[in-house]
Amino acid sequence: MNTRRAFLQGAGLAAGASLLGAVPQRDKTRAAGAATAPGAPLPLVKPRALKEGDTVGLVTPSSYIFNLWSIENAVTRLEALGLKTKISKNARGRHGYMGGSVKERVDDLHAMFADPSIAAVFCLEGGYGTERLLDSLDYGLIRKNPKILTGYSDITGLHLAISKKAGLVTFHGPVAMSSLPPWR
Repeated sequence: MNTRRAFLQGAGLAAGASLLGAVPQRDKTRAAGAATAPGAPLPLVKPRALKEGDTVGLVTPSSYIFNLWSIENAVTRLEALGLKTKISKNARGRHGYMGGSVKERVDDLHAMFADPSIAAVFCLEGGYGTERLLDSLDYGLIRKNPKILTGYSDITGLHLAISKKAGLVTFHGPVAMSSLPPWR
């Protein structure tokens, strides 16, 4: 058994060493702590953790919410967790099957990230349509105002774009209208 373990460890070290020789020069420089090259990924920014009493902004960056009463249910559940809520201006909006026009949905995201009273941005629902927002987002604004962003399904497109273009750590998790488990 020790012989097999020693062999596997040696093989792993050899494989790792061979990969080090294949790393392009700019990656070696970055790994050594030098300045990042143009076009290199941004250093990640982590939003602060939520605490009781924080305000969560609720947005609809994707599909229209057909059961508008469910927004109030989401508010009630979040407030039961000790959070305050602020519903975005266009959360109840509709443009075809989207939760408002592209401009309205982008404006809501920008307003929530720019608002210093908002600690997190929770997407009310996923669905379809966030890919239409990506070219219109102000990633600099988002990076300068790091906040928790959570959601899943179509919201994954926002997570990927914001991570890459703003360097913000986001959270793939339940949308605000999901049945949330008891966390206390």
